[in-house]
Amino acid sequence: CSSFLRSGSVCRQLMQQYVQKSKITNLPRSSVSLSDVVELIHSKPPSNDGARLRVRSASGGRPSRLPIPFARLLVSAGLRSVSVSMDTLNPERFDYICNSNNARQKVVDNMYYFSKYLPRRGALLIMNSVVTKENIEELPELVKFANSLGYYSALIPAHLANDPNCITYLDGYAPEMRLTEEDKPIIEESYGSVIALKKQGYRVFNSYHFLKGSPE
Repeated sequence: CSSFLRSGSVCRQLMQQYVQKSKITNLPRSSVSLSDVVELIHSKPPSNDGARLRVRSASGGRPSRLPIPFARLLVSAGLRSVSVSMDTLNPERFDYICNSNNARQKVVDNMYYFSKYLPRRGALLIMNSVVTKENIEELPELVKFANSLGYYSALIPAHLANDPNCITYLDGYAPEMRLTEEDKPIIEESYGSVIALKKQGYRVFNSYHFLKGSPE
């Protein structure tokens, strides 16, 4: 895996397919380090016009606090875009969603590190929030929180399985998180507040078209 990545062949193949952005999530512990991959993609212009792939680090699942030296190392290697998952501002609820302890504070610390160390120009910071029954009332506050740390807020509809025996990579059976027709008033109210915040200048990654259509 290391030699394959260092050869630059991944970069060249992606650019040949007109891919402009790459997202790195988790790598095997035995593989090349994340900072090495970021540096490789950032430093090798494989296309004829010298264009580079733009690399983003994305976090999800059970959070862990990122050591400050490692955050600096990723930035110095060329990392310019980060997306993190924050589905609720309630610490206990966040621990439940992530099946972890003190999960919210770990994510907040990581958000602060990248907001501090990434360059002001050319960086893209995104806080993803999966919209469910558990957090539908929090959407405006999530937008404000993301903006307070210099992040865009991105709202993502939840995809939940109807059958408890359905196990796929993306879907999970969580009936307590499912939004129904009975929730439509609060859905419309929350999304309306988010649209109002976007009009006021708050950084919301979703388009107006997406936000207006989401309650449907």
